[in-house]
Amino acid sequence: MLVNIVDGNKLMSHLISVDFVWKIQGHKFHTTVRILPLGACQMVVGVDWLQHHSPVQFNFQKMQLTLFADTSKLTLQAATTQADLQMILAKTLTKWIKHSNTHSINQLFSLQASNANASNSIPHYHSAITPLIHQFLDLFTPPTELLPSRNTDHTINLKPEVIPQ
Repeated sequence: MLVNIVDGNKLMSHLISVDFVWKIQGHKFHTTVRILPLGACQMVVGVDWLQHHSPVQFNFQKMQLTLFADTSKLTLQAATTQADLQMILAKTLTKWIKHSNTHSINQLFSLQASNANASNSIPHYHSAITPLIHQFLDLFTPPTELLPSRNTDHTINLKPEVIPQ
């Protein structure tokens, strides 16, 4: 069976598990599931599962999902605790991924502080390329104006029915 996933791609499901038993927050469910190569996720419930437990209510302020299982009304609470984040080097992350037997979902951020008052400041680069950047600084500074018109300028003819956005 071909399954549509959130990002617009399609995955092929060749395997099925009938009467699969799983628990979440102390609640047990019996469901027929399709086996898909999801990557880091353990399980994703589909619209068919949500429809089976209708009516379903999402509360995004409280991060809760309320549904009906058998004749009971259940409320599932999202994990809302803040993670304790620590900075690691890319080399350490690469080694961890390569040697890890577990999968996890991580959200990585790359932040760089900047001084709003500093003009023409050069970002910090590896020391081996810094002299090269200083030598060709004019190539690395952002342009402040358009290039002058030339005899060999090319035009891009837009289709008349297309509206630029």
